[in-house]
Amino acid sequence: MRVLIVAAAAVVMSGCAAPGREAVFDPVAREASARTGQWVEWIRGGGEDVAAGRAVEDLLNRPLTVEGAVQVALLRDWSLQEAYEGLGVAQAEVVQAGLLKNPVFSASVRFPARPQYGVDVGVEEEFLDVLFLPVRKRLAAAALTAAQARVGEQVLDVAAGVREKFCRLQGALAEKALAETTVEAGDAEAEVGARLRAAGNITELELTLHRSQAAEARLQLEEAEAGVTEAREELARAMGVPDAAERLQVSGELAAIPATGDGDVASLEARAVAGRLLLKAAAADVAAARERAGLARVTGILGGATAGAELVRDPDVETTVGPAVSVPLPIFDQGQGERMHAVAEWWAARDRAAAEEAEVRGAVRVSAARAAAARGRAAYVEHTVLPAEEAALKESVRQYDAMEAGVFELLAAKRGELAAQRELVAARVAYWVAETELQRAVGDFPSEEAPPATQPATLP
Repeated sequence: MRVLIVAAAAVVMSGCAAPGREAVFDPVAREASARTGQWVEWIRGGGEDVAAGRAVEDLLNRPLTVEGAVQVALLRDWSLQEAYEGLGVAQAEVVQAGLLKNPVFSASVRFPARPQYGVDVGVEEEFLDVLFLPVRKRLAAAALTAAQARVGEQVLDVAAGVREKFCRLQGALAEKALAETTVEAGDAEAEVGARLRAAGNITELELTLHRSQAAEARLQLEEAEAGVTEAREELARAMGVPDAAERLQVSGELAAIPATGDGDVASLEARAVAGRLLLKAAAADVAAARERAGLARVTGILGGATAGAELVRDPDVETTVGPAVSVPLPIFDQGQGERMHAVAEWWAARDRAAAEEAEVRGAVRVSAARAAAARGRAAYVEHTVLPAEEAALKESVRQYDAMEAGVFELLAAKRGELAAQRELVAARVAYWVAETELQRAVGDFPSEEAPPATQPATLP
């Protein structure tokens, strides 16, 4: 009995040490920073909150890059802060798993016919609760590991969403600039047409067609302006600063397509399987389910068994103190259902992990194919279609200067070049969106700079 009490006390003392914020959140922050290249912070009213607020304001007051937009989102997205609080819940489960159930104290007093009376006092504790305390702690630790991995995945989701919306806003701004140039060309065409009509050199139908071109160009400009407004609002909302949409200083200059790709599909797939946090969470779930299945083999039969001490004071006999044990008799319920349930959950966790791995592999292959196709299309437009239209415009200018072609032929060539530039913008947007999807499928966003582990001394 003394051994049991000493062991229980030692386990309780060891289980009382709760993992702090450093042990729960900092691993997530380091992992997310390594994969995004940005500072990740849990906003809980400390000094880091002030630094985070200043960093956000500084980024919003300067021309915004895609990395800066992601940084703002990681400091201002409240869904991420909610997810971090979920780590606190998992941390509480770890603490609770390290505690024993409270012992049960019982007492009874017997009043006989004589003046003397008897007293029975007992203290009981479920001894399996002591024996399986390490198992429960491992279960809670596995659940915490899975929660940390899933929070890391959510951070990457936010980063990917911001990257995609930033690229779409850049594309919308480029489209708007091209639409404004098209309007200028359309207005010039309508003005020249009006002069020629006044001189009797073109028909009324030809003038109407030229004015129609100008009206269509203005309609395209209105659509482009609406697209910019929508894309700006979506980016601001994704960054967690919906009220600062008008403050976003984003350039309409899309990044050029890199000369080389991301590598072969097999290596990308291997990187994803080895590094995706989603699969790490699934592995932790499998480990926890396996532990629960092993635990159910014993608790299904001996659950509720207690050990303790009992004191009996009787007026007719000497006062006695001794151990007390109670064990349920597994006559009707031998824990078959509990064991079957635990084993089924274990197999289900394994199946889920296999399905998620297959999903990750498939997402990498599809995203890689989409990125390759977008790269090929963008390269074709940039190196074949656009140079051809530019050459046609150059030749039209030469013929116009030599009075071999009219102004309408020149304006038509200009419209062709603008159409090719719009094709290039669309192709670049499609490529960078596909590239973001591929990086998200692999599980990280490569950066040339070393990621900050904590608050950066200076902002990028």
